[in-house]
Amino acid sequence: ESVVASGLKQDANGLFALDLRDDVFPDADRSLFDNSFRARKSWFFIGDEIICLGSGIRNNDSRYPTVTTLFQYKADEKMPNYFNGKLITSQTIQKANGGYFTDQNGLQYIIPKGRSISWVQAKQRSYQWKNASYSLVEGAYLKAWLDHGTHPAGVGYEYIILLHHQQPERYIQSKTYQILQKDQIAHSIRHIAAGITAYAVFEPNMALKGGLLIKTDAPVLAQFKETNTRLQLTVAGPDIGQARWNHNMSHMPDSITNAWAKGKVITLTIKGEWYATSSIPSLVSSIVKNGHTILSIFCKDGESIDLPLQHRGENTAGED
Repeated sequence: ESVVASGLKQDANGLFALDLRDDVFPDADRSLFDNSFRARKSWFFIGDEIICLGSGIRNNDSRYPTVTTLFQYKADEKMPNYFNGKLITSQTIQKANGGYFTDQNGLQYIIPKGRSISWVQAKQRSYQWKNASYSLVEGAYLKAWLDHGTHPAGVGYEYIILLHHQQPERYIQSKTYQILQKDQIAHSIRHIAAGITAYAVFEPNMALKGGLLIKTDAPVLAQFKETNTRLQLTVAGPDIGQARWNHNMSHMPDSITNAWAKGKVITLTIKGEWYATSSIPSLVSSIVKNGHTILSIFCKDGESIDLPLQHRGENTAGED
């Protein structure tokens, strides 16, 4: 079974995807390791936007709520944080259905209407390892999160982070992107203004919804940037082929962490007839068949591979 925990870079844009599976053998009460915990998460970085998606969040824990943390900061009067433009000071848990945070670094977190948000700025206790023992420490912290409740059975989320002190109101009124798919098979978006369609494919050999990518024969990250008859396709294999280690990660042996990554040929089926406009060493084969293009690409080390493509004109024929 492939592991997805990797990123892709295309010029100044890209994405990161994570298939979270807590496969470590559970501890006695499943508070540290819970092998029922699953989630599929993605982050799409386009311009000054980070589009954050989650799906399939599930576990069997009926004692504690499962949450997605938005941010956490040490409380400081000189570093204010805001919700919907109002200063956050409350020491009791606040809740809202959608809205936006402006954090102390000027980032805007925009959560769609209907999604429950929680936040609190209060004393927080934790333990510090010092002099061969744990000691109790406390401080005032602000934390904000999405609450998925106890024993979630496949819930998800969507929110966007804006950089560089942008005005959030226009993003609240209308989104700059369209979600094509957000499920166990794939997370994909189309960003119209940027001309970008991006995919995190978790399940191979399944029909994908919308856009140019029809299917793949392995988990893959892919991003298309369209300009007239040209297409910039970037592909990355998110599984670097390390040996499995279903134990505490801090105890992973050097024979795994320092092992050479294994490469793999991944095949993508793309809508339309395209051909590569330059020689790409990683491109193993390119076949046009039944109006589609089948590309086989050798992926290794999680590297982002750029494939400049051009649409095949009506007056040309044959196979590459």
